[in-house]
Amino acid sequence: MAAFSCNVCGQGFDFGDCSCDSLPDPPRGLPGKEALALAFVRFLRETLGQDVYDTVVDLNSRELNPDVCHSGDFCDSNMVMDAAFGEFGIDPSTYGRVDEDDGMTQEVCDLWNSAWDRAKEVMQEGRAL
Repeated sequence: MAAFSCNVCGQGFDFGDCSCDSLPDPPRGLPGKEALALAFVRFLRETLGQDVYDTVVDLNSRELNPDVCHSGDFCDSNMVMDAAFGEFGIDPSTYGRVDEDDGMTQEVCDLWNSAWDRAKEVMQEGRAL
């Protein structure tokens, strides 16, 4: 049994460095607003099914408060946005944090909100994904 295990490839070795010569993937940057919005809409449609998704679009089209999205009436839409971030390899709860008690960074919050606003526009445009 090997004395050490490589943090990158998991391969065991006894002395020195692992021979895999692999480096971990560099941290990814945040996705763009449009890409995140499209991922959110796609995941939302998959989560709700087409009929309920169409209901959300209809309710949003009649909503007077621009801060409201009716997707939350039918599912935990925050988890859907979290999954959209995950498609880009990003955990929004930990991305860019220095202290684990900090919560989401302002950069992540701003992207979360702007992508959600863009997603509501995409839903009204009726874009097929």
